[in-house]
Amino acid sequence: MAEPVRVGDLLAEMPGLHDRMAEARLVETWPTIAGAAAARSRAEGVDQGVLQVAVDSSGWLHRLTLEESRLIARCREIAAIRSIRFRLVAPPDPAARAVRSSFPAVEGEVCS
Repeated sequence: MAEPVRVGDLLAEMPGLHDRMAEARLVETWPTIAGAAAARSRAEGVDQGVLQVAVDSSGWLHRLTLEESRLIARCREIAAIRSIRFRLVAPPDPAARAVRSSFPAVEGEVCS
């Protein structure tokens, strides 16, 4: 009969899994890393060593860009990233969503 193997030992041997798990922890930890900017930004994932961060205003985009070297240093404590890519996205607009939902859907239209 074979000796039992710990699940953690099996997972540790899977190529790339450790890195992917570190990247997932980084995305989850972004609010702590970003500090005050966490309310205006969100980490969306890591793509080829680049942390992708969505920011909801140009002012916060500028501020985060100025703080990029400090943010990268903090991120590297969790996962091996090369850089951060900040991109401007429109903030969710609850009023626009309410107006859109008050109109009946047109055939073939997808409502969110």
